[in-house]
Amino acid sequence: LKDIHISRICFDSDSNIWMGGGNGIAVYYPKRKTVKKLHHNEKDKNTLPPGGVMSLAKDNKGNVWFSIWNHGIYCFNHSTKTFINYTHNPTDSSSIFKESVFAICPDIYNNIWVGSAIGAEVACLNLTTGKFKHYLHADKKLRYDIFYMSADANGNVWMGSINNSLFKYDNKSGKISQYLHSQ
Repeated sequence: LKDIHISRICFDSDSNIWMGGGNGIAVYYPKRKTVKKLHHNEKDKNTLPPGGVMSLAKDNKGNVWFSIWNHGIYCFNHSTKTFINYTHNPTDSSSIFKESVFAICPDIYNNIWVGSAIGAEVACLNLTTGKFKHYLHADKKLRYDIFYMSADANGNVWMGSINNSLFKYDNKSGKISQYLHSQ
């Protein structure tokens, strides 16, 4: 684990511990008391790219989601034991907005929310259609880096930025509101 520099932790459906950090990702298997680092292997397309893990989360189907800086988001499918990668496609407006995702959050409706570290870009992946719906704060001149997201029991998604702002996606209205630091 000395190479991982753990900054993110997530439990999977089997109570294994996924650990991510500046140098990749590893999984601790407590029943076997072993650790497996998921290495990049150029000869194997089912391995992960090199880079820092920015976010880790588990959805309600037991899949583990994470982002690797400048490589989009990944889903480790718990059933098939394979990785699915979502990257930006400039010719597809329903693809992820960019590769630099800093926050991932599953909601109660089995959607996956992602936030960028550059410019308050937020998107929601509908797992049924495989398409992203994009949201952007109304004042596009402002820069808000979305670093954390959390879903509440009502289906709302809360987003935090290092710019002293809190955002809320309201499930009923379908809009994102901003709560400034002074409020």
